Amino acid sequence: TDARQLQKSHQRFRTVMWALGYPIVAAMGYHVYSWNYMFLMTSIVLLVTRIHIFIFVIESPRFYLIKNDVETAKKSFKALAALTKANLDFDKIDIVDAGK
Repeated sequence: TDARQLQKSHQRFRTVMWALGYPIVAAMGYHVYSWNYMFLMTSIVLLVTRIHIFIFVIESPRFYLIKNDVETAKKSFKALAALTKANLDFDKIDIVDAGK
């Protein structure tokens, strides 16, 4: 499914970033002598290696329900169910506004 492929690609990306992180930091430590620049370079590397969080993390279904986007909330439920290997039939489930 799409969620499993997304999980595998996310795992591969994390592995690659982990493997590349140590040599990058070692090279920075060798070439950068000022603590101010070292802090700046480390922040840039951290930003680049953590950008996958903003791309691959699934939004909460609650967020979509607060925004009254029921269809996207169902898609989010399906993706989360696939990640947890839950057997749920979302086509038969109706999401009802409890506030009414």
